[in-house]
Amino acid sequence: MYRIPCECGKIYIGKSGQSIQLRISEHNRHIRLAKPEKSAVGEHSINNDHISKLQDTKLLSGKT
Repeated sequence: MYRIPCECGKIYIGKSGQSIQLRISEHNRHIRLAKPEKSAVGEHSINNDHISKLQDTKLLSGKT
């Protein structure tokens, strides 16, 4: 499990069987390519014109 904060103060909590670095990379790609259907983080960022603070992602439990 991991958490990604947004500039608006909301926090996304996610769970993945992948490494956290790979999942962050996927979120970033979906935002960059404007594919909100692929990522809830991307959807929030794209639809609200917000910047998700992917660099501030914190691992809560699981793979690093």
